[in-house]
Amino acid sequence: MKVQLFGKAGLPLGGAWLIASFLTLGSLLAQDQPDIVWSRSGHSGTCPLAFSSNGWLLAAGTTEQDPVIGTSSYAVRIWRVADGRLLKSIDAQASPTSVAFSPDGTLLAAGGFDDVVRVWRLSDSELLWSQPKGDVVCVTFSVDGTLATWASDESTIELWRVPEGTRLRTLTGRSWS
Repeated sequence: MKVQLFGKAGLPLGGAWLIASFLTLGSLLAQDQPDIVWSRSGHSGTCPLAFSSNGWLLAAGTTEQDPVIGTSSYAVRIWRVADGRLLKSIDAQASPTSVAFSPDGTLLAAGGFDDVVRVWRLSDSELLWSQPKGDVVCVTFSVDGTLATWASDESTIELWRVPEGTRLRTLTGRSWS
């Protein structure tokens, strides 16, 4: 069986690295080398991953195909790292391309193949705001949690104040053509 790595996230934990990877064999793995802590199947497609800053939670963007009716559903699933328990599944509305937790763990941002960035409050999964933005390749928060940033394949990076969703600046880069 050919195994191909699509997404990964790492976090230093007690002198070792806790690693989560999405593999084409359809399992989400969190491991403290070399033992597998837990494994969950049911993920398909490219799977962006992110750990919360305290290492307790793992966000995984998912795309699931229904073979009977031929439709897809998209979600960001939040797992408890300690035991692999699924805590919540948030409707992503499109296949996620990148996910990120705010440093305090209260917000989650995700970019999607529908060219939209969304920010949710994790306590109740409420969508706080969404912003159309080209093909989103990366989302992240500042260390102090006051800014969210994302980059698109349109050679731009946008800076937003969180949680209110006020755009502060757009940085433009060079064209790759």
